[in-house]
Amino acid sequence: MNLNVLHWSYRDLKMTNLKFIHLTGNLIEEIPPDISCLINLEFLDVSKNRLRELPSTIGALCNLKCLNVSENEISTLPRQIGYLRNLEGLDVSKNLLTCVPNELGNCLNLLEINFRGNHLLTEIPPRVYALCKLIYFDVNNCGLSYLPYVVGARLVHVRAFDNQKLTHIPIVYEKFLQPWMEPLPIYCPLLNIQRDHLVKLFAPTENRWFNLPRGVVEVHKRTHRVPFSLFELCVRSIYTNFWGPILDRLLVELVPRIILYYIKMGPIGHCGTGYCSNPIFKECHFLLLKKLQNPSGVVFSTIFCSKDCADFWMSKFRHMYHEIDWEVY
Repeated sequence: MNLNVLHWSYRDLKMTNLKFIHLTGNLIEEIPPDISCLINLEFLDVSKNRLRELPSTIGALCNLKCLNVSENEISTLPRQIGYLRNLEGLDVSKNLLTCVPNELGNCLNLLEINFRGNHLLTEIPPRVYALCKLIYFDVNNCGLSYLPYVVGARLVHVRAFDNQKLTHIPIVYEKFLQPWMEPLPIYCPLLNIQRDHLVKLFAPTENRWFNLPRGVVEVHKRTHRVPFSLFELCVRSIYTNFWGPILDRLLVELVPRIILYYIKMGPIGHCGTGYCSNPIFKECHFLLLKKLQNPSGVVFSTIFCSKDCADFWMSKFRHMYHEIDWEVY
């Protein structure tokens, strides 16, 4: 028997009623696919082992509520993790994650997520940030290049600002900032422009570069009244009025693949006015801001679905923020 592989099927024992497995601090290198037999499992802790991946069959654990795989060597999570509809706690901290599957956004009962210490993790799908029941979210000490313009309605604790590649903070995260927080480091995203393929902005008065979220291909200044493309309007309309599990298969047959991709990934955020809240996918009016009478020097940003919305917001908060001019690289 290989002692580095987790076993439960090599003996003739009925273990399908197991609800709790705690195997932290061993030398386990593999979880076998037949973990799917443990359909009543609610708690699985295999932290501090040598796991490099999770089996796709983990998605069959329909009753799983807590999954702890922290301090392993996992580089990717299986898309089937999105089938864990009862999952409430997920800890993948201190691994080697390079990406997070968009399907994680299907775990609608998640309350806590911990991705801390995944230094190779550069982005997380916006749908994950927007999970409706999420209370605690920790992505500190990762390699994040940006934060999306969306947060879950119930989020209370966000640990995301200790990422060396962040160039600005979306204003929806301002309530999570601590008074003692230092300004973001002056990071030069141009060093990675061929690798990350993100749109870059340059602010002359700040002498700094700023990353935009992946998917954004066109940004407009508040002073410019520019009509949005038919593509953006189409994606917004389908996402708002038609998207849902029932129509999923129908849309696959009727909608072009690129539009379907943007819909499934979800919007990068919503219009910053609050009363409008239109979803935004690849085009927006964009504001860079600094808070008046605030010595921290943190640069904030926000997005809008139209010039009118941007003007309305700025007229309302002009006494609190100073607008920073920028140019597209």
